[in-house]
Amino acid sequence: MVISIKTKYLPGLGTSKNVQCLPADKWAKTPVVNIDIVNDPISSQDYNKDTGTTLFKSERNEKVPLTQGWKEKLKSWQLTKEGESSPYTCAYKLVSIYFKWFGLQDSAEKELQREFNRLFTNFHREVFCWMDRWYGLTLADIRKFEKEAAGKTAQKT
Repeated sequence: MVISIKTKYLPGLGTSKNVQCLPADKWAKTPVVNIDIVNDPISSQDYNKDTGTTLFKSERNEKVPLTQGWKEKLKSWQLTKEGESSPYTCAYKLVSIYFKWFGLQDSAEKELQREFNRLFTNFHREVFCWMDRWYGLTLADIRKFEKEAAGKTAQKT
């Protein structure tokens, strides 16, 4: 089994097409799954009130909690000056699964795709609700955090 996940982050609200630059024939066969961290259903086993996007209140960002119609509100908040980049970023993930086992290939690949959708939805809900930990960080702050995290990970292995 081979699983590949490629991620690109682009400014904006997730309207770009084929950001992974796939050949046209492959792009035509690629299903696009839009994840909505507010409205997509969450199983009871995954639900955590601390990552409830409609309940979360940030101490640093007045534009939360998210409610119905949150994407439309984001569009109205996107008031950048000409030439500035968008204050929003969208993660584009290309998940490729190759499971070659006669009779199981199709169902295994579909189940894995379902699990990735679940994983990405839950993860991005958490990241959103942790915004007070990262909102306003500079690139230098992020690089420092990455370096510290890599050091801690190396110590555990």
